[in-house]
Amino acid sequence: MSDLQHFPHGHLLHFLSLTNQASVAAYLTLLQARQYAPRSLEQILSSLKSFCLVLPERQRIVQDFAHTTPEDIDV
Repeated sequence: MSDLQHFPHGHLLHFLSLTNQASVAAYLTLLQARQYAPRSLEQILSSLKSFCLVLPERQRIVQDFAHTTPEDIDV
């Protein structure tokens, strides 16, 4: 969870479970280290949130991405 403290938009991950927050924050921290533009990171967050909100069984996906199946995202 320490990655969230280093990521300036970590508070925007509140729509995800703690497990997924940590995973996404680690990914975004990696992209920051690779010098992705701040706007790109914001767009990734926006896309991820939109993706989670349009899926029919989003609660399961939002709880743990590791349990997401192709059927979950084939809408």
